[in-house]
Amino acid sequence: MGKRGPYKFTEFNDYRDWLTAAGYSPRTVQKYVRGTYRFYEAGYELSDENIQKFKEQLIQNGQIPKIAGELAQGVKRYKAFKNGLFFVNRYNKFHCDDDCFNCPYEDCLKPDYMCNSTEVCKW
Repeated sequence: MGKRGPYKFTEFNDYRDWLTAAGYSPRTVQKYVRGTYRFYEAGYELSDENIQKFKEQLIQNGQIPKIAGELAQGVKRYKAFKNGLFFVNRYNKFHCDDDCFNCPYEDCLKPDYMCNSTEVCKW
């Protein structure tokens, strides 16, 4: 349950949890879930072509292109979720508390001096 009450779009709770685990902010998670809900509400089937059509339709209906792109990005992330993929939000990647030697992110490029699992010489 959110700070203000129950979440909207409860049919996407698993997707919401998946986005949160990937490190997205609550505001971005809300936007991505809302975009996915609107995508299905408009009657689209989940495909790359339909995601592009959805974005174009939003822009034609007066949505700001940046917001339309973010809503469509939420649907793209939902497609990855449905396909069983997991990824990390790169903007929040270096804010982890994980032991670098046991890092679950294979593509992590975190510098050694930022790792919590190694001692850093402090001058």
